[in-house]
Amino acid sequence: KAMKASSLDEAESILTRQITEAIMADPYQRTRYIEKITYEWTAPDAVSVAATIHGIDDVTIDIVAYITKWEG
Repeated sequence: KAMKASSLDEAESILTRQITEAIMADPYQRTRYIEKITYEWTAPDAVSVAATIHGIDDVTIDIVAYITKWEG
């Protein structure tokens, strides 16, 4: 859905919501909060996403993912 958005801002908003919901859905509640999510678009249908996540026991995790439009 995000890759079919009408603008990069809309795509980033969709991705932020989906990423946040997925991370916060941890049944063990290990995530306290997501500090930031940043986007670097490498093509109209490809983006590198970086997130800084703070969890229990003062653990901070930096995650980077590369997302592309895939039709299969």
